[in-house]
Amino acid sequence: MREARGAIDDAHEAVNRAVDDCDAVGARGYKAGGERAKWPVKLDKDAARGRVFRCVRRYDEKSLKQVRTGKDGLEILSYLKNGVYFTTEALVKACGAYQAAKGDYEQSQRALTAELVKTAATYAPVFARCGGALARLDALTAFATAAAFAPGGAYCRPALAAGDGAPLELKGARHPVVEHRDGVTFIANDYALGGDAGSLVLVTGPNMGGKSTYIRGLAALAVMAQAGSLVPCEAAALPLFDSVLARVGAGDSLTKGVSTFMAEMLEASQILHVATPRSLVIIDELGRGTSTYDGFGLAWAISEHILLESKAKCLFATHFHELTQLADDHPGRARNRHVSAHVDDDTGKITFLYEVRDGPCLESFGIKVAELAGFPDATLAVAKRKAADLEAPGGKQAKVAVSP
Repeated sequence: MREARGAIDDAHEAVNRAVDDCDAVGARGYKAGGERAKWPVKLDKDAARGRVFRCVRRYDEKSLKQVRTGKDGLEILSYLKNGVYFTTEALVKACGAYQAAKGDYEQSQRALTAELVKTAATYAPVFARCGGALARLDALTAFATAAAFAPGGAYCRPALAAGDGAPLELKGARHPVVEHRDGVTFIANDYALGGDAGSLVLVTGPNMGGKSTYIRGLAALAVMAQAGSLVPCEAAALPLFDSVLARVGAGDSLTKGVSTFMAEMLEASQILHVATPRSLVIIDELGRGTSTYDGFGLAWAISEHILLESKAKCLFATHFHELTQLADDHPGRARNRHVSAHVDDDTGKITFLYEVRDGPCLESFGIKVAELAGFPDATLAVAKRKAADLEAPGGKQAKVAVSP
C-alpha cells in the first residue's frame, strides 16, 4: 500500500514537472511579441488522456500552425469555445505513469479492504451474541418497567400449564397498554376459557362499550405471560399456546385488488386451517361486510368450526345477536358474555360501564352512539323509525332463524 501511494506521489510530481517544463519553455527563447509568449496555459482534466493543456485564448490559423509544428512537439487536440486543447510528449508520459500508479494503488486498496472485511467478519458471531443479549435485556427491562409503574395496580406471576385441556383463568385482568392512557381508570375484568367455562365465548354489547379492548387484552396478556413477563392481573393461570390467531380491524389492499371483506375472509380462512386445540383465537367482528344473511351464516359456520373441529379457545365479539343461540345449541362448550351499559330512562343518555358480565346483550345501541357522535336530530329520528319498523313483528325484515 505504501509503495502504491509512493508511486502515485511520483506520478503527481511528474505531471507537475511537465507543467513547469511547459512554463519554462514559454519563458525561454520566446522573444517579445512571439506567438507562444502570448499563450497563457492551464492544465485541465481529460477523461481519455488524464491531463491536457488548455490555452484560454484563441488565435488565427497561422499562429496555431506555428504552435503545432514547433520544435517543442506540441500536439493540438481540439479548438473549442473556451480555448485550444493540446498536449506534449512529456505530459503524455507523465499521465501514463500517473494512471499506472493509480491503478496499482486502487488494486492495493481493494486487497486491503477485502482483508479488513475478512478480519471484521470474524467478529460477527461476537456481535450477534451481543445483540441477542442486549435484545433480551431490553425486553426484560421493558417488562420490569411496565410492572413497576403500572397505574392500575400490581402485576402478578402467571401460572403456565401444558396440555390441550389446561384451562385459562384470569382474575381482575387489565389491558397492559390502555391502562397507561392519561386520564383513564381501567375497569378490570375476568376471563375464563376451557373446562367448565367452555372454549368459545361470544361477547356482545354496544359499540364503544369495550368489546374490542376486552378480547384483544387477552391476546396481549397471553403473549406477555408466555414471553416470561408478569401480567396485570390479580391472579392468572394460562395454558401454553402454540399460536395466537387474530381477526381484528378492517383493512383492504387496493394495489392487490383485495376488498375489506375479502381480506376479512382470507384471515378467517387462515384461522380455520391453522387453529389447533392449543391455539388462542381472537375474532373482532366477522361477516359485517356483506348482506345480513350471508354475514350471519358465515359467522355461525366459522364459530361452529372453531368450536367443534379446531377446538381452540376463542373470544368472538359480534353484533349478530342471533349468534348467541350457539350457547343454547352447545351448552357447556359455548358461553355468552356482554359489555354493560346504562341508559337513563328520562334522558335516554347512554353510559358505558365497561364491565363484562355473563349472558347475552340483544342491543347494539348503535343509534345511541350516533347521538354521541353529534348526528343531526332529523337523521337520528329517521334512523329510530326505520329500526323500529324492521324490529316490529311482521316487519319488512324477518328475524333470522337458525335451525340446529
